[in-house]
Amino acid sequence: MNLPVRGDRYSVVPAAQAKERGGVLSFFSSQERKGAWDLPRQLRVACCMGSVELDLREARIPEGESVIEVIALFGSVEILMPPGVEVELDGDALAGSFTFQPDPSLPAREGAPRIRLRGGAYFASVECEARLPGESKGAANRRLKAARR
Repeated sequence: MNLPVRGDRYSVVPAAQAKERGGVLSFFSSQERKGAWDLPRQLRVACCMGSVELDLREARIPEGESVIEVIALFGSVEILMPPGVEVELDGDALAGSFTFQPDPSLPAREGAPRIRLRGGAYFASVECEARLPGESKGAANRRLKAARR
């Protein structure tokens, strides 16, 4: 089976051009960020009895370090990271999950942006994983399984 060619679609913008702060709030609702959108250097995500989906695979990501701070209560937050970005996880969960699943077949590049994901999930889930642009969860699992053989 041929593995797909690495197809990075995210772009790195100079830190001086990036917005410093931003936020996403989901209260009994759902929020979604997909396609070409600007990740601020510090993004706060609050989710209460709702859902948030952040897809960074085609986003404009500031160079250097960005922080995504997540607080989830009785909800779910899904974050899709592009391959080649460094991710650092520092989160807690109470009767929930706070996870990051890296893609060992697509390691971070030297000088790549770093995204620090921190916060807490309380009776909620915060799930982060690296996937190729346009790749579904099932296709990513099949690709990883084939790469392990």
